[in-house]
Amino acid sequence: MFVVFALLSFLIIFGIGMFGGSYLLPLYMQNGLGYTALMAGMVFLPVGLIQGVLSTASGILTRYVGALPLVFAGIAVMALSFFLASRFTVRTPHSAIMAVVYLRGFGMGLTFAPLNAFSLRNLNQNQMAAAAGISNSIKQLAGSISIALLTAVMTSRIAYHTARDAGDRTEAYVSGVTDDFTIVVMLTLASALPFLLLLRRRHKGTDSGSGLF
Repeated sequence: MFVVFALLSFLIIFGIGMFGGSYLLPLYMQNGLGYTALMAGMVFLPVGLIQGVLSTASGILTRYVGALPLVFAGIAVMALSFFLASRFTVRTPHSAIMAVVYLRGFGMGLTFAPLNAFSLRNLNQNQMAAAAGISNSIKQLAGSISIALLTAVMTSRIAYHTARDAGDRTEAYVSGVTDDFTIVVMLTLASALPFLLLLRRRHKGTDSGSGLF
């Protein structure tokens, strides 16, 4: 039962961080740097390729190193990408933005396949469909929460920076977005806590795992 709660907690917290990062980057590029919607969308094209390749590779690696080490590595890489994004300014070069996007795709690719292997390993064929549906529903719910939460925070921070600096509105907007990225970093790192507690319980022998780690 603790495994189920750990997975649910991870999906909610990680989903907020992941969808939050996806939501903030286009806003930064369009409203902070003047990108068009098409230009901002083109920046994300390589992410799908990177994520696809890494998902396949991480699925194979799961057989040798276990699922959770790869999940932790993916979380760390994604947190690093969001941390770098929290340092963006109105003068950040395109190459730095692409580096953050590549890191994010790398982290997502490391995380998803091992996470699915971990969460579905002990389920039979009939249970897998329901489990996958529940997982997707939780991710969508987390995405809705992240957009509402981060929009409220961003609006508040933009107003704060505008009132404090009384300068360029674009600078104030970018500062508000980067403040939001700092929150996303903390949420992404916090998503590892349920699995750390799970590992601690297993180490103490209170959980009956079966080679999931």
